[in-house]
Formats: sequence, C-alpha cells, structure tokens
Amino acid sequence: MTTKYWAIAGLLAVGCSSDPQPGMTGLTLTLPITVSDPLPDDSGVGDSSGGPGTSGVAPTGDLPTGGSAETSIGGSTDEPATDTGVTTIDATTDTTDAAGSSAAEESGEPPAVCGDGVVEGLEQCDDGNKVQTDACLSSCVPASCGDGLVQAGVEACDGGVVAHGACGFDCELACDANFDDCNAAPGDGCEAALLTDNKHCGGCQSPCGANAKCTAGECVGPMMTYGPEHTFVGLTSNHYVTQGTCSINNGVDPAADADYFCKHFYSANCTAKAGWVAGTTPFGTYPKMHKNGSCTAQGADIPGTQCDGGPCKIGDWNEITEGLTKLICVCN
Repeated sequence: MTTKYWAIAGLLAVGCSSDPQPGMTGLTLTLPITVSDPLPDDSGVGDSSGGPGTSGVAPTGDLPTGGSAETSIGGSTDEPATDTGVTTIDATTDTTDAAGSSAAEESGEPPAVCGDGVVEGLEQCDDGNKVQTDACLSSCVPASCGDGLVQAGVEACDGGVVAHGACGFDCELACDANFDDCNAAPGDGCEAALLTDNKHCGGCQSPCGANAKCTAGECVGPMMTYGPEHTFVGLTSNHYVTQGTCSINNGVDPAADADYFCKHFYSANCTAKAGWVAGTTPFGTYPKMHKNGSCTAQGADIPGTQCDGGPCKIGDWNEITEGLTKLICVCN
C-alpha cells in the first residue's frame, strides 16, 4: 500500500509545480485505488510521522475487502457513507406456533368436539351425551371393566366397596357366604342376608310365612294351619286335581301329591297333615286347584306361587275331576 500512495503524491507534485506546464494548471485526476486497510491520517500533506499526506483525498466510506472506489485528487469529496442495503434481522423473533395450537388448526379444520355425536380426531366413540353409565363415556372413550364406572346392564360393579362382598376382576359381584344380590341392584351390593331375611330365607325368593321368622336360614314360628277349605283369588275350594299329568307321579303316590300341594301353594315349611282323602268334584263347575305344566291351562294364576315353572292355579271351569280333598297344611 505504501508504493501506491507515493505514486499519488508524485502526481500531486506535478499538478502543484511553480513552473506549471501548459494544460496542467488545476489538474484533477481520478484514480482507482484498492482499499484493504484503513487510509492514513488525512490531516495534511506529510504528517509529523514522516508518512506521505493524503490531503484532498476523501474516502467513500467503508468498503468490503477487495472492492474499488474512485478517489478525487485536487479537491475534497466528503460524502456520507453509502447505505449497504442489508436489513438486520431480529434474532429474537418467535417462529413457533402459538401455545395450544392443534393439528386441526394447522390444517384449517375445526377441532373435534366430544359430545357432538360425531366420531372424529382422536375420539374412539361419541354418542352425543354425557351419560357415564352407557357404552361411551363423556370423554369419548368406550366403557370398560376397570374404568371405575358401572356400565348399566353389563357390569354389576366396577371396583369400589361392595356391601357384604367384593367386585370381581370381571366386574361381577362376589358375595360373602350367606349373602346374595337378590334384588339385582348393584348399588347396594349383596344386600340379602340369607340366614335372617324373611323374604330370602336360605336363598333368594324363599319367603317365610306371615307368622314365621327366618332363623339360621330356616323359617321358624308358631304353628299355622291351612285347610281343609283353601281360598285364592276370590275362589274357595277343597279339591286338588291329581288325575293324569296333574299328579307328580301319575297318581301312584297320593301322599307325595298332598305334600306337593302344601309346599307349593303355601310355603316350603309346610307339610300335609294326615286325613286327606281321594275324591271327585261334587259338580262340574266346582272350583278346583291344580299345578302348572302339562296339567291344564284352565284356571287363574295364584300370585306368589310356583308349580312346575309357573304359578299354581285355581278355576271353576265345567269339568268333573279326580283329586284329593280335606287337605290340611301345617306350616311353621
């Protein structure tokens, strides 16, 4: 760089000679220079350090290394620095999505709404309601054993405390000994105490008589006697049909038929008292009692009784029948 500055100084000397050459007065030359280092101090021609001066040379501003500029010799050309045109980028600009944005929002589609009855997005089901006991929970997830919610008609329980029992791994009740879920209501667990419950004495749907008490799983109470006249659903009769299929053994064992009558028309704690006799109805429309099954479809059902898969019956249809009379049932 020193050699180039001396070349400029030489030209300046020519322009400033006391014996100017024709055509050289006020000569101004514009020369290209290469700037790779800061220019020397331009305070005057020849500074105190002994280096050549650069009076009249005005830098054109910061230039990139290797760039070129035109320097005017013979006059000052001070100019403001040229704008480089480069825009500064703020490095703190946040380019991430706003918190809570979803894939649906990015795609321009509305987000899934649990409870609108339409299965979409990550929903596994959507029945359009908030019921927690049906097949689809309010979280749009199918109900299952172990979710802590009892699915109506499917599960008897789902964890939690079960009165007189426990909830099994299959969400079915596991009742303690001598307890049972006789009302099929999972909310109260195994509610029936089979040793003391008069309605379920010894087992579900095994009631004791009006004056009996369930004790140790058996109905115990004062002696009750029914007969020989028996009244059900407004009809009174002393005739129990045992002919043909109305008998439990085709009439071979009348004592067994008498005992069957007392236990099924009254209670399992009843037995037939000796003194019954075989006979026929006094006339065709005389009321008569009989068991269910293949005996006959005639007659009305007697509520609270069971005879061969259906209620025991009594009726006064017109027919002479054979059977047992003077039946007395003793119950405790």
